[in-house]
Amino acid sequence: PKEKICPNHMTCRDNPCSYQVNYYRRIHQARRELLENHVLYHRKRIGQTANTYEVCPFALSLDMLEYCDLIICDYNYFFDTTALLLPFAQKCDNAVVLIDEAHNLPKRVSGNYSGKLTSADLVQIQEAVFLIGKGQEEAYAALCEGYIKLQNTYAQEDRIQPQDFHEFTDECGNLLDGLLPAFNQWLYLKQPGYEILQNTKEAMDRFASFLKVASTYDHTSVAYFDDDLILSILCLDPSRRIREVTDRCGTTVFFSATLLPQVYFERMFALKEDDLFLSIPSPFNSNHLLILHWPLPQTYRLRSENLDALLYGLKTVHTCTKGNVLVFFPSYEYLHAVVKKYPSFSGQSRILVQNRHMSYDERNDFLHALQTNQANPYLAFAVMGGIFSESIDLVGDSLCGVVIVGSGMPPPSPEGGRIAAYFNEQDENGIGFAYHYPTLNRIIQAAGRVIRSETDRGFLLLCDERFGDEFYQECLPEYWNELKLVLTADEIQEKLNDFL
Repeated sequence: PKEKICPNHMTCRDNPCSYQVNYYRRIHQARRELLENHVLYHRKRIGQTANTYEVCPFALSLDMLEYCDLIICDYNYFFDTTALLLPFAQKCDNAVVLIDEAHNLPKRVSGNYSGKLTSADLVQIQEAVFLIGKGQEEAYAALCEGYIKLQNTYAQEDRIQPQDFHEFTDECGNLLDGLLPAFNQWLYLKQPGYEILQNTKEAMDRFASFLKVASTYDHTSVAYFDDDLILSILCLDPSRRIREVTDRCGTTVFFSATLLPQVYFERMFALKEDDLFLSIPSPFNSNHLLILHWPLPQTYRLRSENLDALLYGLKTVHTCTKGNVLVFFPSYEYLHAVVKKYPSFSGQSRILVQNRHMSYDERNDFLHALQTNQANPYLAFAVMGGIFSESIDLVGDSLCGVVIVGSGMPPPSPEGGRIAAYFNEQDENGIGFAYHYPTLNRIIQAAGRVIRSETDRGFLLLCDERFGDEFYQECLPEYWNELKLVLTADEIQEKLNDFL
């Protein structure tokens, strides 16, 4: 974000910034300094150069893009219409795009093309209209009339026709086009009442973002009102957006350690017949990973009656292993239900727990405890799809095993139902694309924490009867097919003792 690299730690609309004033007079010297003396333009160097010549570091980094042979950036600068950088918006047949952690891309792109407009935001925008005026009262009234009309149509038909939706967003665009320049000027000049507008900035930003998303609305999205009368746009199928971007480039390589299930990612990346999907065997010795399947029923209905059996199994794992173990749950609700009983049930106090809103320091403390306390190992409780289920390296004795509790399948939701219905209409596996495939990928990601080097040894315990189903076997990695069945905690202990 701009404010993170800004030496004044502020957004561009907060106050006049000395680094913006006369930018185009001073940029030439800053650019020459970088081009003549350096070949690598990282954040620190950009910041130092910008400070020397008193220019905006964010703007300087954008200006340097056209001189670079290699650009490293976040997904958003390539796929998000609200953050898209100009060089990436143009067709470039000789560009090669390498997309790391590509398993996260469908969800990110879907989020980029989804949005919400709340009545609370409209009320805040009304305050700006009444304060600034500029003839925008009529446009705001038309917007409100269209909003109510859309609500009534949805209440009667349970759907919003594209034509009705675009008529409403046109009214929104008319208001924004007339109001936004006056809004920014009022804030910049600190005209009377500007304090009120400062409280409205976020609502205006959300309104503008919603309209950008709305401008891309087509059959791969759906617009609807939820129970709180929030107008939502949900991207049902991000594959079209991904392909639109990659078609502008010469070659695109999506890569990740876990592009499974393959059928899911082939569809999400909109691969064509002449595109290649390569699955490269793991460089690690498969004999270093013991995979156990404990078919303890984990459906929502049976969790409570199987809780004691699960607690006993976790206690067994904790006491018979000599290293840290990560236990992944499908939800915080289930995690906390187990954590609440585990210490008194097991007599073990060496546990770590992932909380829903962990600060940066708390995350580091969690990982540091696993990396530095091998002599007194922890049982660490975390959530699948969370911050500790991917992109962390716990090498050697830092982690000796992972337990996956449940198949991770989320409960049915309105959003999931809409996605499933869309893919069913395309004669595809709606439940798979809405629920099963993304969940299985999160499981594979979490399991991947065990073996992180050629010398690592460890175990994976899959706790749910559904892991034995044919559908799961077809979607999971081939080397998981040699599951060793264990029916009791005693059998788990026996297998672990023999292996570890």
